Amino acid sequence: MLDAGYRVDEIFDGPALQRGFLETATLKKLHRRTSVHASDLIREIMSVDGVRAVRGITLSSGAITSNWRLDIAAGMTPVLDLEKTTVVLRRDQLQVTANVSKVIATYSERQRQSAVFGELPVTDRDIVPPPGRDRALGRYHSLLHQFPQVYGIGAAGLPGSASDERRGQARQLKAYLMFFDQMLANLSSQLAHAKDLL
Repeated sequence: MLDAGYRVDEIFDGPALQRGFLETATLKKLHRRTSVHASDLIREIMSVDGVRAVRGITLSSGAITSNWRLDIAAGMTPVLDLEKTTVVLRRDQLQVTANVSKVIATYSERQRQSAVFGELPVTDRDIVPPPGRDRALGRYHSLLHQFPQVYGIGAAGLPGSASDERRGQARQLKAYLMFFDQMLANLSSQLAHAKDLL
């Protein structure tokens, strides 16, 4: 969709999808069925290898039951409810009722493995940013080290020949800068822990 010219906000507009992305234009072109016909389901079942005939099929939705057609309410989608489904298999004169719990387990596993129904990996359904690098935001380097050495407030300090007045001035400047140092150190610490907060 990026190659087709969609913006990222357009691609991710709507609910989070687990199996890919849908174009709004494509959805608008789809014609929803208003009913399910037993003949359509029988045709699908007959297309399975080994099935020779379907003697009967019953469709139901709540209290409504039909052997031919089931109307679908607006905004609803028909689903196969395996837990409420009874499947009877016949071969010659022998009749067997399918083990529903085993059918559900097999059906669920095949759906999970299916390319159509299976969830896509996160890398295929999301834009994964490249891994970042730790910038050590919490590590703060004092403002005192940013001043030229002539100020005498850095690591080198003042020469031994400096007067008491000059030493007092350097200490006064350090005390003044301490308030800014504290605010900047707090800001760095908050930035470093923003990932924990958010």
